[in-house]
Amino acid sequence: MRPLVNISGGKGQIGIVRTHGFSSWLIRLITRAKVNHCIIDTGTDLISAEYPVVRRRPYGHFTNIIWSQFDLTTKTSNKIIDFATNQIGKPYGVTDDIAIGVGIIFHDHTPGTIMRHLSSDGQWICSELADASLRHGGIHIWNDNRPTGAVFPGSFENFYRDAGWLPKHILFSKRT
Repeated sequence: MRPLVNISGGKGQIGIVRTHGFSSWLIRLITRAKVNHCIIDTGTDLISAEYPVVRRRPYGHFTNIIWSQFDLTTKTSNKIIDFATNQIGKPYGVTDDIAIGVGIIFHDHTPGTIMRHLSSDGQWICSELADASLRHGGIHIWNDNRPTGAVFPGSFENFYRDAGWLPKHILFSKRT
């Protein structure tokens, strides 16, 4: 088994991380999660949706990354990476944060305008980009009737916990 906390997770893997700063702290507070950011490993660098745009980051930019352990074929990882790479330069989705909150509260009763907003590819927050990249690779991990794109970094934290991907030495509290 490969290490879970590492600089590289492998091509197409999704990393979750705890970053620093007021907005990072606020995300963790509101979502009751220990992480506040998601990234995608391209095999040569990382793709990250951060204000103001989706961008590339070098390995080493983030520390203590917890990586997914999806059993990806080369074709699947390439689809994930191709999609994420094509989003580079698109704006950070400040209004998506609100739309995601509405989607998580209302699930399949989410208003159509919010659902259309969440499913558009015009702007991204980190977790939306990670989820959309996985979906483009054929991996659908949410089965709780949430609208497409209604995810936040803590959603991945909970999925990793359930999948057994969280390191034993990290004390994560389950979000209710």
